[in-house]
Amino acid sequence: MHRQWKSSSAHLVSQTGLLAKRLFDAKGIELFEGQFSSVSRGIQQLADFCGDSRLVLELIIRKVVADEAELDGDQWLQLATALCDLASGPASLAGLELILSGPASRFADEIGEGPLRPEQIQSVGETDLLADLLWHLLGDSDAYIRWTVARGISDLVHLGLMEEVDALLARFDLRSIPALASTEHPLSFQNSQQWLLMGLARATWREPGVLASLRPTLLKLTKREDIHLVNKTHLLRALANIDGGLQERDVAALRSANDEPAQGVIVKDSYPSGAGPETTFHFDYDFKKTEISGLARRFNIPQASVVEAMEKEISRLWPEATSMDFFPGRSRYQWDVSDRYEFYREHVQRHALLSAATTLSKRVPVVIKSYEVDEESPWIGWRDRYDVTFDDGSWLSDRKDRVPLQAGENFLGKRINRQDTLRDQETILRQLGFLPAAKEALLPIYGRWTAPDGVTVSVTSALTDQKGAVGRCKDFATRPAGDFWLPEFWDGGYYDHRDRQESPFAPLIWAPESHGLGIDEGDELAAQGPAIRPRLGIDLTMPLGIHQKTVSTDWLAADGSLALRSQVWGSWKPDPDQRRSRHHDDGEILWASPTWLDGALKGMKQQLVTTITLRKYKSSRDYDDSTGVKLVLVGLRQKDGGMRFWHAKKASSQDY
Repeated sequence: MHRQWKSSSAHLVSQTGLLAKRLFDAKGIELFEGQFSSVSRGIQQLADFCGDSRLVLELIIRKVVADEAELDGDQWLQLATALCDLASGPASLAGLELILSGPASRFADEIGEGPLRPEQIQSVGETDLLADLLWHLLGDSDAYIRWTVARGISDLVHLGLMEEVDALLARFDLRSIPALASTEHPLSFQNSQQWLLMGLARATWREPGVLASLRPTLLKLTKREDIHLVNKTHLLRALANIDGGLQERDVAALRSANDEPAQGVIVKDSYPSGAGPETTFHFDYDFKKTEISGLARRFNIPQASVVEAMEKEISRLWPEATSMDFFPGRSRYQWDVSDRYEFYREHVQRHALLSAATTLSKRVPVVIKSYEVDEESPWIGWRDRYDVTFDDGSWLSDRKDRVPLQAGENFLGKRINRQDTLRDQETILRQLGFLPAAKEALLPIYGRWTAPDGVTVSVTSALTDQKGAVGRCKDFATRPAGDFWLPEFWDGGYYDHRDRQESPFAPLIWAPESHGLGIDEGDELAAQGPAIRPRLGIDLTMPLGIHQKTVSTDWLAADGSLALRSQVWGSWKPDPDQRRSRHHDDGEILWASPTWLDGALKGMKQQLVTTITLRKYKSSRDYDDSTGVKLVLVGLRQKDGGMRFWHAKKASSQDY
């Protein structure tokens, strides 16, 4: 941009220095502001603009001195790096000698891992060095680093670095890497174990044949008594992937023992009697309130019994520990199992809980209340709280689909007198796929996403009796926004009419709620959709005879033809209204084959009702005075496969 500006006038070029001085007088300090400010990049841009690096640096230094700016270490380092380009050799050498002769030379020792130790200069091969580093990072306090390294195990396999993978697995019982050890931050080695197994389970899902050599070691680990149920779950997934899903008798027995508590499940509505055994071991308040009490309820035993089992597990690994204060870290207020950062003491108590659950399941039956009889396995349900990958070892990012063409469409028209407008109705319906060019093109029956121009799209469908369908749709289109809704399946895929408002339509779609499945939920490559793909309600799935293959986006009819296809996508993107924040821009669509859909509707003697909502909210920016826009349509699929639409005027009104 500045090159074009320079070429416009010789007079303007001659005034760049003066312009830079005035710019610094007014806004120079802003160079150091911002969450992700880059001082060196700003200096380079200004130097290119003025053609005088020395002038820019003089202006910056004077501004810092005049305003007494408080710069952090990174900003000082960037400024010093820029000065090095102009400083003479003797001046640079004198500056380095000054730093090394003063207390600043100890900064690296004080803020890093301490002074150099003998074990840090031991000679090791590249394989051992890499394995040590990966093992150490797998136990990092930051979950972002842990899952980044765990995901990288697949890359090691893909690159053919099997010797490094073997060396990493050989460190399974290693509690510390001497060369990387820190007094105040010991290695959370139990996290290293868990995340290594999670990474291996994913790697075997991606490259099962290549990792077949690991099978004997993984099987040996699975049979160990000191491996808790979550780690065994990942081990068994890795073995199943290596074996191609086929299970030998011993592996099948191990899986059964891990999925089903040894003492079974009983129904009991009474509560435990007595306070349980006495113990002086105390765990963090929030952890005890949520996690320990939850496990105690699962076995219907006093909390003290769980604490006792956890204390025995901790004493086995740390005989000298008498309380959680023995471990580095502190008790945090409002701790949560999904927190990104985890103290060493928090990792100790979490794995102690999992080991205690494994031990208790061999001695005490799992207890459910009479109202929980029809729910999923209570044992697996409890375990899933700490199991954040899919049953085959894959992660959220592994199951994300490509972004469909519809998600890249823009729907805004020309702005008229500060008022946003939408394109004409026919164009919008064609963009969404409701007026397909091909007769057999898939039809969207459910979807939610945000278009590139900021318009949010929401599509949902329901069923209605054939007789009187047109009249019901006409009446429905006249409803106000507060009463404009189609029923959907809730309650685990079912619909309880007793607790639902009366509706002239019957539910069709089930969009399960997200419960945070996925260790990479916060990753820019991941999307939440793979864990909660939209589908039909359970009450409809079986009568319609559709089925889904394992890890598939498609639902097939009884004859093997395509019935439904789900598509999910997403990533982290900058928030247009908040410069320093990002949001998860996810989307999902459930498509239906028109041939299958028309046959299913005919068999049920129903017609398909669809609502389409396009909306753009008013911007929160002060300089953007647009008023936003909203459009709501009601569609009815005809017996001949065509669609009839009504404009829901009241529901289309802006309600903010």
